[in-house]
Parts: sequence; C-alpha cells; structure tokens
Amino acid sequence: MCKNVVMSDQVEQSPSEESTMPVDVCQFLDLPYSSPSEDSENDEALEDMNFSLFTMEKSVSAFSQNEDNINQCDSNSETRQDARMQLPRDQTLNWCTCGNCSLCPKVESVCCHDRPEVLDLMSTNVGCVTNENFFQAQLMCEEGLAYNRLIYASHIKDDSARKKYLDRTFDNCLKRHLCYRNFLVIVNKGNPLGRNNRVVIPRCVVSRIREQYPDPSGNYVGFMAIED
Repeated sequence: MCKNVVMSDQVEQSPSEESTMPVDVCQFLDLPYSSPSEDSENDEALEDMNFSLFTMEKSVSAFSQNEDNINQCDSNSETRQDARMQLPRDQTLNWCTCGNCSLCPKVESVCCHDRPEVLDLMSTNVGCVTNENFFQAQLMCEEGLAYNRLIYASHIKDDSARKKYLDRTFDNCLKRHLCYRNFLVIVNKGNPLGRNNRVVIPRCVVSRIREQYPDPSGNYVGFMAIED
C-alpha cells in the first residue's frame, strides 16, 4: 500500500534523522498516490509484481543451471574424444579417412588415403578406392579373377608347380589371393612382386575382399612381414 508520508513543518530533522526518514515508496516506484479506498487494489498489484520478480529469478536460475549442465556435457564429450584419439591404432578407427576400414592389428592399420600410389588411382569424388570402377571390374568379378588366374599360371616356369596351381580348387581362399595380387599389380604399375616386395594392403581393400569372398570359419592369415 502506498501512502503519503507527511512530515510536520514544525519538526526540525537532523541530518541523521533525515537519513532514516521513511522512503516515499510511491515516488520511488513511480506509482500514483492512492486513497484508502484504493489500498486493496494497490496491495494486489504489489503482490503480483513480487510474484513476477520471484518467477523471473527462478527462471534465470534454472537457465544458468541448464547452461552449466550443457557446458559440462561438452567438456565430457571433448574428454572422451581425446581419450579415443590416444587409443592404440588396433583399438580405434580414427586413422581411417575413407570410412570403410575395420579394426585390425596395428601393422595393418593403413587406409587407402595413406598410400600416395593408391590416391593416384582414385577419382576425387569416390571417397574410397573400393568404389573405383577398376576395383569392381578386376576384383569383385569372379570371371575376371578366373582369367587372371590363367595369366598368373602362365608365369610359373615349373610344370609341376603350374599344374598343382591350376588343379587347386577355385574357392574363396584362392579368390582372395588373386584379389590381393591383382590389386598390388595395379597399384605398383606392374613392378615385380614377391618375398622381398611385400607391402601392407589398405584395410578398406582387405575388408571389402573378405566381405565378397569370406572364409566360412572366419580364419584369415593377414599381413606377413619379411623374415630376416
């Protein structure tokens, strides 16, 4: 309720008394003066104002707490990401750029984007060497693999070794071997392959070949380094 504070002209106020003089609330809040008949209405207005201020304080507090929670979540996410980046290569795929690699031993954790000679064969918009036309035609086609098998056999000089190779069942294991060999011949542009020229085939290539020609038991040899 806002009332006029009336001071008698006959009473002199000292400086200390003036500092403790009641404040004219109506003037401070820029509210109109009210008569006694308007007291109840003004009281209700002040109560509404106090309730609104209280509600606003709660909203600001809740927003601040929510913002703190968001910042904490962002911090936790960055911490988890840093932890993933520090994992060994055989426990994470953060080294893969093409998106088609799979978990593997550390020595085999090579992406097609890690090999300049492989990048030279790739178009700019395919993303992975396994999406290239030559990969589909030369490695994913069984008829093409059968022709390449004959070409490979023609380079075997020993007659008995050649016959043994041609008599071998044309199963998925042989198909995988032909795929790996064909891929390396294409990448190395015909340079000799053999015991002293072993290289790690990109993991995306290995994964795609194994997917196309899987081993029934899931047993694969993997990369074998040169023995001293």
